[in-house]
Amino acid sequence: MFFSGNRSLSFTKDGFLYAITLKGDKAPWDLNKLYITNHLGKRISLGAVAKIVADAGPNELYHYNQMRSAVLTVDLQKGDGFDEAMPKLLAAVSKE
Repeated sequence: MFFSGNRSLSFTKDGFLYAITLKGDKAPWDLNKLYITNHLGKRISLGAVAKIVADAGPNELYHYNQMRSAVLTVDLQKGDGFDEAMPKLLAAVSKE
């Protein structure tokens, strides 16, 4: 979350909605400064067992009824109505 930039979150308490914005440093932190605890209670540097790899991904993951979904945004051609455009859209999507 920290490496992908701003994320806006919110929570409600006592009927008030509070906005939360998280933002990490522009450069990733040093994993050697983060620690995990093993089953014996010994602290181990996260850098000893993991590394940071830069990668690209989507800004948001959409779901519908807990299933992955996609959002399509379409501009209708001049003179086309929804009834004419929907079969064209479904034909284009089914090709892929």
